[in-house]
Amino acid sequence: MENSVRNPVVAGSFYPADPVKLRKTVTEFIEAAKPEKLNGDVIALVSPHAGYIYSGHVASYSFKLIS
Repeated sequence: MENSVRNPVVAGSFYPADPVKLRKTVTEFIEAAKPEKLNGDVIALVSPHAGYIYSGHVASYSFKLIS
């Protein structure tokens, strides 16, 4: 493989193109998430995938549970 890293083709459309803004956006979503404590282990994760303005808050709950 000549280039094994795919260039982002939708950066700036569904999420910020600027890496600093993107990191800030994701960090804010994760910090704002306050998921309820689960009884048991997480064995699978289903998370929405859409523009961050639409699904970022919901997805952050999932990822905070497994962090």
